[in-house]
Amino acid sequence: MDNTTYPLRRIDASILFSSTGTAGSSMKLEEARLPPPFISFTPPRGTCTYGKLDFFSRFGQGKNKSFIAGADQNGCTFLYDLDQRTVHRQVRLNQPKMWNTISVAAGDALYVMDNEPHPGGCFEALRCEASRELVLVPNWRWHSLPPPPYVLQPGYTPTSIGAYTVVNGCMIWISTPGFGTYSFNTLLSEWSKEGDWELPFRGRADYFPEYNLWLGFSSKDNMLCSSQLMAATAQGGRPVVFNEDWEDLQAHESWIPSKSFLVRLGFGKFCVAKFFQTQNKERTAFEGDVIGDIQNFVVLTGLTLLRTGVNGELRMIRHGSQLYYFQAMTNGWVF
Repeated sequence: MDNTTYPLRRIDASILFSSTGTAGSSMKLEEARLPPPFISFTPPRGTCTYGKLDFFSRFGQGKNKSFIAGADQNGCTFLYDLDQRTVHRQVRLNQPKMWNTISVAAGDALYVMDNEPHPGGCFEALRCEASRELVLVPNWRWHSLPPPPYVLQPGYTPTSIGAYTVVNGCMIWISTPGFGTYSFNTLLSEWSKEGDWELPFRGRADYFPEYNLWLGFSSKDNMLCSSQLMAATAQGGRPVVFNEDWEDLQAHESWIPSKSFLVRLGFGKFCVAKFFQTQNKERTAFEGDVIGDIQNFVVLTGLTLLRTGVNGELRMIRHGSQLYYFQAMTNGWVF
């Protein structure tokens, strides 16, 4: 029987910024032990075994984005408040989403879309509505939204979204190979095409006003990079990547990359979290290569971004890295 659980843990990021060590690209990768979980989530049992959970971006009302949400294969969604350590009432998606969705917070709402958009129920928003109850209980509800226009074209084949981000706090941009970049206006619930070009990121990128830049991972090599999206598109050009010489982690060639996350810690400090797998192979004279155990692990790296020089160039200082092995999950998330 598969006893799959999804533990939620708090890792003290200060350990990545040693006060005695010397920051730089030569910092040694250290193996560490995961702290015990303070809560674990278990998906409902399916036909033969336990199902899976997918977790979404942090969101909330106002400036406090302390909620995370998880959904099972049936579309049942639970809300968890990271600050208060409380589980809120369950709500149900209008249409269950496929595994590995994309999600962003825009305003006070959470927006979730299938990684491979399709015409029926692939895009929804979780919004808080006024409660009729006497006590102030957040009343969250999923709302169906129109899919990207290109999925309605004749002959469309489901294609994965390559990159996505939020622009001006209310516009969600997505890039899909072969279709270009589209924007969704969350205020008007309307789609528009930005251009035939694609965002220079892989996965999610975020805007950081203190740098007036979007930071994410390069579509070329999955290394941390930056871009001025609005400056380029306002002049009719395509966004380009800056700081291509940044190297946030020297991954071993045997590591199979999975997801990457960038977490802002404040005061110019960031944590880069990258998930990997390794496969232990055994060779026999009769059967050739036999794949053995699969090891899942995540590497957390502390970074500092500084403005330097007369032109205010952005400089990245890499601090320590910690490697954590984990089990019982095929994926992971960092908030």
